[in-house]
Formats: sequence, structure tokens, C-alpha cells
Amino acid sequence: METGRAWPMLLLMLHWGVHTAADELPLPPVVANMSPKKRHFVEGERLKLPCEAQGQPIPVLYWLKSGVNIDYNSDINKGRVVVTKSNTLVIHDAQATDAGYYQCRAENIHGISLSNKYELIEAKAESGRTSQVRARRLVPGRSLKLRCNPPRSVPNARIVWSYQYDYDYEDEQEFVELSETVVTDYEGDLYFVSVREDEIKGDAEYACVAYNQITRSMTYGNSFRLKLQGGKPVDEPMSLMWQTPAAMLGLQGKTLKMMCIFGGNPRPQVSWSRADGSMLNLTRSKFGPGNHEIRIEKLEEADTGVYMCTGSQQGTRPLTRTFTVDVEAAPTWVTEPKDVTADEGEDVVIDCRAAGTPSPHIEWLINGIPLREREPKENQRITEGKLVLTDVRRTDTMAVQCNASNIHGYVWSDTYINILAIPAVINEPEHADVKVIRGGRALLHCHHTGHPVPDLVWFKGEKKLYADGRYELFENGSLLIGKAMMRDGGLFKCFVRNKYGEDNSKYTVIIRDPTRIVHGPKDVSVRTGQDAVMECKAATDPAEVNNLRYEWKKDNTTLDFTNPQLNRQNGRLVITKVALADTAVYKCVATNGIDSVVATARLLVQAPPGEPSKVTLLRCDGDSATIAWKFNTSLTNHSPLKRFFVEYSTDYDPGNWYKMKTVGANKRQAKVELSPFGSYTFRVKAVNEIGPGLPSAPTMNMCETPENRPPFHPKKVHTVTDTTNVLAVEWEPMAPIQHNGPGFHYVVMISKVGDNTVQSYIRNDSFKGRFDIPVDDVYQPYTVTVKAANRVGEPPQLATSHMGYSGEGVPLVFPENLTLSDFSRLGEGQAELSWVGVEDDPELIRGMLRGYMIRYWKSGDPDNVFETLIPLESTEISGTQTVVRNLPMYSDLQADVTVVNTHFKSIGSNVVNFSTPEGVPDPPQYINVLHRGAIHFLVDWGRPENTNGILTGYKVGYRLMNSTHTGDMMVLPETTRRRSFIKDLQPNTEYRVYVWALTMKGPGDPIYMDAKTAKKNTAITKPQILDMEPTDRAVEITWALKNSSNTRAAAYYLLQHKLLGTNAWTRGAKVEGNRFSQSVYGLHPQSTYQARVVALDSGQRAVSDTELFNTAEREREDEYDHETDYGSGNGTGDDEDMATQDTVTRNIVFVTESTHPKTPMHSTTPMQGLSTERAETTDKEYTTTMMYASETGSPSTSSVSTTKVVDIDIGSKDSTEPGIVLPDVTGVSESGDIIYTVVKNEAPLDLICRMKGYRSRVKWYKDDVSVLRSSDNIIMVDHHRLTDARLIILKPRVGDAGMYKCVVQRNNPSKGQFFQVTLKKDAKEEKSCAVSGNDASRIQWNIIVCVLCLVFRSLTLFVSS
Repeated sequence: METGRAWPMLLLMLHWGVHTAADELPLPPVVANMSPKKRHFVEGERLKLPCEAQGQPIPVLYWLKSGVNIDYNSDINKGRVVVTKSNTLVIHDAQATDAGYYQCRAENIHGISLSNKYELIEAKAESGRTSQVRARRLVPGRSLKLRCNPPRSVPNARIVWSYQYDYDYEDEQEFVELSETVVTDYEGDLYFVSVREDEIKGDAEYACVAYNQITRSMTYGNSFRLKLQGGKPVDEPMSLMWQTPAAMLGLQGKTLKMMCIFGGNPRPQVSWSRADGSMLNLTRSKFGPGNHEIRIEKLEEADTGVYMCTGSQQGTRPLTRTFTVDVEAAPTWVTEPKDVTADEGEDVVIDCRAAGTPSPHIEWLINGIPLREREPKENQRITEGKLVLTDVRRTDTMAVQCNASNIHGYVWSDTYINILAIPAVINEPEHADVKVIRGGRALLHCHHTGHPVPDLVWFKGEKKLYADGRYELFENGSLLIGKAMMRDGGLFKCFVRNKYGEDNSKYTVIIRDPTRIVHGPKDVSVRTGQDAVMECKAATDPAEVNNLRYEWKKDNTTLDFTNPQLNRQNGRLVITKVALADTAVYKCVATNGIDSVVATARLLVQAPPGEPSKVTLLRCDGDSATIAWKFNTSLTNHSPLKRFFVEYSTDYDPGNWYKMKTVGANKRQAKVELSPFGSYTFRVKAVNEIGPGLPSAPTMNMCETPENRPPFHPKKVHTVTDTTNVLAVEWEPMAPIQHNGPGFHYVVMISKVGDNTVQSYIRNDSFKGRFDIPVDDVYQPYTVTVKAANRVGEPPQLATSHMGYSGEGVPLVFPENLTLSDFSRLGEGQAELSWVGVEDDPELIRGMLRGYMIRYWKSGDPDNVFETLIPLESTEISGTQTVVRNLPMYSDLQADVTVVNTHFKSIGSNVVNFSTPEGVPDPPQYINVLHRGAIHFLVDWGRPENTNGILTGYKVGYRLMNSTHTGDMMVLPETTRRRSFIKDLQPNTEYRVYVWALTMKGPGDPIYMDAKTAKKNTAITKPQILDMEPTDRAVEITWALKNSSNTRAAAYYLLQHKLLGTNAWTRGAKVEGNRFSQSVYGLHPQSTYQARVVALDSGQRAVSDTELFNTAEREREDEYDHETDYGSGNGTGDDEDMATQDTVTRNIVFVTESTHPKTPMHSTTPMQGLSTERAETTDKEYTTTMMYASETGSPSTSSVSTTKVVDIDIGSKDSTEPGIVLPDVTGVSESGDIIYTVVKNEAPLDLICRMKGYRSRVKWYKDDVSVLRSSDNIIMVDHHRLTDARLIILKPRVGDAGMYKCVVQRNNPSKGQFFQVTLKKDAKEEKSCAVSGNDASRIQWNIIVCVLCLVFRSLTLFVSS
């Protein structure tokens, strides 16, 4: 028999190898992590009660409240009280009803275990009292008691007294400080032993404050205002103001407090003693101010006795009070119960003896039920706090709880009795091959289970093995063969047996020759940024050659070859673009899975050197400086040191550094020349064969130089002719370091050629290198000079003069007779133009003739002009001709030509008009693989930037790509969508996917990308349900995939649902992997359903999390087939392939789609559905066709109306803002209403509300009175299933005129659009009241007829009114 808290997992340590067939022993449940016994809470708080249990099989956990299972679905608990996956009870938004006792119950087939009880108590603090402030007049020297009377608090509040002022005295509350003469008792009352003037604050109220630490609230008891009378303190005889009860009860290990408060003047002296004369234990006894209180800590039984509190006052007899102290104890274990594991037939004892005062009461529970309530068993008895079971059997396996309690508390134990009878079983393969290297060691395992522990024997062939030096036997059953030889090969058998069964396992030991290194890697030295290569070759036993593998380590750390810098091919290691950090010892490890050998080599990376140190400014001599530094030769980074660079920075350009001087590698000092009027800081860089290294830290001190004249005049002086009537002089501004002193400025001098007058200008802005001088001429020559100067003077050398020109102007002449000379090139996007040029006369050109500018633009868009410059050298002066290329296709264009000088162009020539034909489109702007499966891609792409015609669709192709060959191009059928599902691919294969945009002219250039299909054994991506939009009898569910490199998209998806509380899932139609939404119909109104999405592919599956949804209440009492129906949606979340049947008129509405500019098509297929798929680039027309079911059942059709919809925007599924896209209408009123004018009794009227918010709901109103329903003349397309909600008036009548309102709503907010419908007379009515024809003889008759019509209409209106 085994006793003690020995979990089966601990019993079966790895070397013992004791495992059942399920790798675990049977085990009754034991609660391991128990919550504390009591906790206070406040309303609204979130509470967590943890519970962990162990057992085999894994126990099921329940939570009880007051002994009853918690109902998580009750009205008060649903969604608020939950249990997490870790079995923690979580109470959200705690309420008063949550108070009570909680217990965790763990149950499996071997027993039931209970945790200790956990009490939740609601914390409360009553509101403060509102009584008036009491006034007390005090006599100095007298005693005073202020009663607190605090509000009720759970738990008990901490009582303090504070000062309350009529004005803001301090930011924080000021509390009354307790002392020898100011004391509070255990009820919170405040005592003044003898009133002293310095202890009374007459300008404040004394308020009793109760602080509840759980609710974090402060409430108030009584308040007093004290006023001290004048005069000297009076004497007052000593009196006892308060004391604790005479009989005191304390608990061992706790603190006992006793108090007696004596009042009087002079202040009494208080002392404590024991009545039997024994000494107080001063180590554990503590005294409060003035000795009014004694606290005995860590109470012991020896502290029992009578204690005396004595007050002494000069001239007064002492007062003594006695306290009888009894010490009792809460229960503690004498012998803590322990788990017991035993064999059948043994006797079992669980000891549950506890000590305490009074003596604890012992209660036993078996599997959570009190022993007194269970049927007695013959082999079970209770003896002196022990549970005894004799001659146990498997049925005696149980969970045992013991509770020892008295009035002061309880101790609780949770143990088990586990009776095991397990046959001997070996948990190893029945037969396995073990390969051993000659001279190596082999370990043969024999992990086994069984209880009692089985006997174990090893055999080689038929010979029993013993531990004899060649063989070593371990307690866990393993056999070690040391230094294997060829004769050790052969058959080994492990045999185990106990009284319940036996088992054996066999090994065939195979001896192999060891692996060896043939050629090891060599030491390598390379420069940083280069590639390093190491070669390694090994040999092994011929039978293991195919298993030989190479592994590389860097300084004993295995290299990660997912790093793109690392590459290996068999025994070859390549490190690309090495860095200094790659310097290390590399190990080549060759292994065949049996043994391994290692060879090492050193990689030395040569890198730029490290930084010099201790750079110091030794001298600063006005025009020079001397700098010194130190350099550690270990920082040369494996490359010889070549030189040092000395760099400087100035206060003119702080943070930027410039090289000043180069010195040899053996130098550690340099003298540098400096410019005047600067503050210099220096640093040094070391240089080796690889290049310069990092810079040193800059010098701490700066070197400042005196001022001097500038070193030279500005350079690159010239003029710019970009401004008319301005002479613009430009030069290269001089750097601040070149100013050499204060007062730096430029002197600009100009002189017009032919005029000796010189004009001078001073420019103080030293950072600008341009000066604009107004002149009254255009493009005339000038001499310009720019000088530099400062407070000291000008540079010693003379400034150089330069020739320039004043600004150009708009030419006064322009080209003429622009013609399109060749129309044949327009199909290639080219136009050949010719014109009559101008003469190169500077007076007319008003500048330097640069050439001609061809300008063209699209008709109607003159602000967006394209320009092509024709340089002068490519034209003839008298007449010119050129070809303009890259014209926009499928466009009406206009063009003209201007003459241009350097900066200006003339007015344009005559305008020519021409048109380019339709061309092929540009490539799509992007291509992207949305989802990747093992045999498919879901691809999308962007529209072309330029369609160059009418975009008719897209073509998608793909081909296999690998390192050896390229597969044939496979082309899919043309599509108008910008998404394609490519399937029937090969797993783990590289493909190149192409997309062409199409016009009537043909395909343009493709865009392509390379993508690789996933491996077939890659896990399937788990779908995530994004949105559920239920109605009364239907729901649409949308899901998505989270892309990951570790998973793959499935080829098919299956939507399943079931009523909450039922078991069977209802399966929908399987949809391909390019669809991510599906609708379910035929649901029950006002019901709760569960839904999930199953991803399927090649026998694998992944299931989404289960989500709940509630159907709405019944909207109308129409006929409805309650059999579930599934509709599938496309990748954007829109439904497709659905027809809506109106249940009142039995008319079926079909909507077909036609592409511009074709005329509307009538539906010819009775079950053709509405496709809500959208093309973002082309205008589409939607034709609604009504199919009437006649009495004979034969259908007839009627065209309703065609509505052109432009720039369709479905919107984001995450959008909550609904929107309406409006069709072309008759007009819009001033208030924004849509106006339709229709002919009575003619073609039906189709009102369309397009939902731009994702899955919005739509309702129709007429004249804001009632919700419209379908009738014999009004058809409503089911707006729960379509993104286009339609209201169709079959034959407009007089009563149908009015204001219609379409309200789009998705939760909140809602949007509405009004449609104003008016009626006009049909052709026959108009004709009956019209004067027509030229026959004068009939005019009179027509007048009479019209008069009669008017009279009849007047009478009708009169009767109606």
C-alpha cells in the first residue's frame, strides 16, 4: 500500500515509465486550487472564483450556490454569470442577490470531490447622518467624551476623527491626532483625558468619519463644535471613562487587545500587570499612547489568566480594573489527511485528527455526501478520528472530504482512496529496430504500467540478462548496453508480469560503423559585406548513407536557416553579406540519426575599425589647433590600420562634420589650419583596408578663431531671364564659415551695355544668392559684378565682371496654319502636325528662341493640357512638321502650337480637332492573391488607370513556374468581375498568374505575380463569422479568413445551423472557396439558433466558433414554406442567383443586367435570378421583367422600366451608415425629392432604393401613413435578400400618385429618400381635348367638343367636392 499525496503523474516519473494505456492511472477527483473562505464585494464589481481539479478521467466541474447547481440561463444570470474554460466562475456586474455560499464540485466515474465553502458578502455603507452639529463648552482640565454613533457598515468601518472647517483649509482632510491625552475606544468614541487649550481647535468641527475599505466610501457619525472657556485648568479627580469587558476571549496565534481609559487632571498614569504576579511577556506585549491599551500578539495558551489595569493620580487613590483572559484555538491538523493508493485486499486508513479549543467536531463526506447520510458498509468504520476500510476492492475507490470545525473556524481536507488492479502492460512498440554505433551505448526502454508494480526481466535470445558490467538495468525498466560490439547485435526481449497479467516487447539491435569527417571546414577570412563559404564532407556506414545530414552551429548555437543570410547545400555553408558579428567558431555536425561527428573552423570578418578614444584639444592658436587621441589596436577588426581622419564641426553648421586632415596610422596627434571667426569642435575616425570606422566622441572644448576679411568673392555669378522687366542676378552664397567676421554682406554692381553708368546695391542677407533689380527693358545685355565684404573689408583679389541679360517676355509672334497632315497614324496614338514657323528676331521673340510647343487637350477639358516641346534644332525656320506620340486613345482631342523662348510662350495658333480610335487598355493597377489553398488561388486586381476605350472585361491566365521549365499558359473564360477563382492546381507548386484588361480592340499588357500553392498537409484556415443579419424567417451569414503562412484556405465551405438546445446540425449547400456568405431561409420567428461554418478540403476540415443569433418577430402573415432553404453569396457579401416570389399576387419578379449601350433585355428564363454583383467601372442598365401567372397557369411577361445606375458603390460591410444610390429620374424638387412623371395605365413604374451600407434593411411608406405591402398592383422585391430594394407599380392609377418614402436602416442611424409620383393623361385623353389638324371647317366642332369636355370636368369636380 502506498500513502501520501503521490499523484499518479509523480508516481510515474519518466524513469519509472508507469503509464496506463491512456498514459494515466485511474484517479478519483481532487480539488487542487481552492478559493479563500470569505470575500466582500460591491455592486457592479466583477468577481472571479477559481477552481482546479485533478483526476483521471479528467473531472467535470460544477459550481454550487447554497448547495444547488447554479442556473446560468436564468433571467438574472444569463450572460452575467459564466464559467471560463479554466473552470473559473466569473460574476459580471455583481448584484446583491449574488451574496451566499459557493462551492466547486468535481466529478468523474471514480468519485465526487467538493471544495471548501466560499462566502460572498455584499459590502454596504449606510449614508452619513444629517443631525445638527452639537456645541460643547469645555472647562480646561476636565475630562470629555464625544460619542461617534457611526453609520452601519459591512464590513466594520475603520473609525477616525477629523477636523471640518467652514472654509477650504487644506487640499487633504486633516485628522485628529491621538496622544496620551486624546484616545479613541474600540467603538469609535473620542476621549479627552483632561482638556488642554493646545489640543482644542475652536474654528473647526470634530467629525466622526467611518471609512469602509471595500466600498471605498467615507460616511459620517456625530459632529461637535468645541468652545473652550477661559481661565486656568481646574483639577479633576481620576475616573474610569471606558474599558473593555472584564471577560476576554482570545485565539491562539492572534492578537488580543484590552483597554481602560482613565480621565482626570493631573493626567493619570496607567500601568498593566498580571494578578498572579508573573511578568508580562514584553516581547509580545505592545502598549498604546499613555498605556491605555495593551496588545498581546501571537497569543499562547500560557497567556490565560487575570490581567490588571491600574490608574494612578497624585493625591488620589489608585483605580484598578481586572480582566479575565481565556485562550482558545481554531482547529488545526494533528495529522493532516493524505491520499491513499492501495491494492485490492489491503486495509486503508485516513487519519483526520484535529486539535482546537473547544475540541473540533469531525464530519466525513464520501463523494460529496455526508457519511451519516450514506448506507453503512461492512468494511468501513470511524475510529478516533480515523476512517478505516478493510479488505478493500475496486469499488472502494472514492473521494473523501474531512471537515474539522469549532466555533472559531474549520479546516478542510480533500483526499482520495484509489484502489488499483491494473494488469502489466508495456507501453512500447511490440517490435522495434534499434541502431547502435560500434563502440557506442544503446538504451532499450521498457516503459510499463501495472499495479501492483510488475516484475521485469530482460532476455537476449533465450538468455536472461543480469547487470554484469556489460549490461546495466535501471529501476524504470530500461536496459543499457555499454560499448556495443558486433556480437551485441540480435534480438532482445523485455518481459513484465504481475498478478493481473503479463506482456513483452522485442528489440532488434543493429550495429553500425561510426560516422567520420573526411574533409572539415577551413578557417576563412572575408571582408564585411562579402560572402563566406565553408565546406564539410563526412562518411558513414554504407547502410546509412541516405540518412547522412549536416548541421551547422555558431559558437555552439544551432544556425537558423530561415534567416535569408544563411544557406546550406549538403555540407556547404554560405553566409551572405557577412557582418562583424558573424566572426565566430563554426561547427559542422554530420549525423546519420545514430551518431554524429563535429569539425570546427573560424570565420574572421574584416570590418572597418572601431572608434578612437579620449580625443583632446591640446592647443588653440588663433589660426590653427592641435588635436590628440588614443586608439586601442584590438579595434582594428582584423584589418591593418591605414590612417586617421580629423574632422571638424562649427557653430555655423552644428551636427554636420567635414574632413579636415589625414594623418598616418602611427600618429596620435595632428595640427590643423582654421578659418577666421569660427568656433570649432573636432573628432577622429580610424581607417583600415576595409574603410573608415565609427567616429570618436567630439572634443569637450571648442577652439575659437579671430575675425578677418572674406577669403574670396562669390562664385558662379550669372543672370536669370525668368521675370519680365527685371534684371535677376544670381550667385553661389558663401558658407558662414567663409564670412570670416561680423557685418558680412554682398555688393551687387550692374551696368547696361553701351551705358557707362554703374549702379551699386548692398545685400545683407548672406544666405540668399539672388537679387532682382527692376528695369524698363526686355532681354537687354548687362555687365554684372558681385563682391563679398565684412566689417574688416573685402578680399584682397578683385571681383570678376560677367555678361548677362535682363528678363525675357511673351513673344510677339505666333505660329500659323496648324494642320493635321497624316490621319493614318491616329490608330497608333500619334498625330503628324505641320505649321508655318516664325523668324528668329530677338525683338519679336523677346528672348532666346528655344523652339515650339505643341499643346493638346481633350474636348471639353481645356484645363487639363498636355505639352510637347519641339526644340529649335529639330525644326525648319520657315515651316515645321512633327509627330506627337502617346496620345490618349478613344478621345476627341484639340491641339494648337506656340513659339517659346527660355521662359515664355506665345499665344496659340489656330486649333485643330481630331479623334483617336479605341485602343487596348493599360494593365490593371495591382494584382493580389487574397487566399491561397493547396489546389486553388482566390485572386483580385485593380482596374486599369487608362481604359483607352470601353472596358469589356478581364482575362485571367496562369502557368506553372519552376527552376527547370515553364508550363503552358492556361486561360480562364473572360469575366467582368475583378476577382477570379483559379482551381485544379497542384499543391506546393509555384505559379505565375496573369490578368489582362479588355476592350473591343483587344487585351492590353498584362500584370502578373508569382504565387505558390500551399502544401497538402498544411492545416486549414479556421473561418471566422463576421456578421449575421437575421429577419423573422431568414438569416444571412458572412465569414472571412485570416491569412497566415502556416495555414491554407479551403476549397469548399459548408454553413450549418440548428435550434438552440437541439443536437443535429442542419447542413446547407456546399459552396466553393470563392464565396464567403450564405443565406438560410425557412427559420422560425422569435427563435434562437446556433450557426457555424465548416471549411472542407481533401478530407480535412476546420470549424469556426459557434455563434448565436435570434430571428425577429413575425413581420406578416403571408404564406411561407418553413422548410429550410439555403442561398449562397459571393465574396463581397452580396446574394446572387435568387428570385423573389410575391405570395399575394403570385407574380415573380426577375431582374436582368445589360451592359451599356445595349437596350434592355426581357427575361426569357423563368427562374433567372437577380445578380447583385457590381462592376465598378462601367455603367449598367437593370431591366425588371414581370412574369404574370394567369388563371390557366401559362406565364406572360411585360417589360417594366429600365433604370441606368452609375458608379455603383456597395460599401463596406463594417459600415453602419446606410445610404441610397439614386437612378436617373425626371427631376429633383427644391427639397431634394425625386420626381417621376408617368403616363397613366402605361408601362409599370420601378422605384429603386440601393443600399450602400452593408446589408441594410428597407421599408416603404406612402404619404407617411403606413408601411406599404404587396397588392394586386404593387410588387415589392424582398428587401431582406437583395441589396436593391424595389417597389414596382404595375399599372399606375390616379390613386397611386403621391409621396413615396424609402427608409434604409441598419441598426441606427437611418436614411430616407422621397419619391414624388405624378400622373399625366394618356394619349387618348389628350387627343380627346386637343385642337388638331388644319381643316378650318372642323375648328368649330372641335371647340364645341372641348367646351363640353370642360363642362363635364367641372361638373365632376363639383360633385366630388
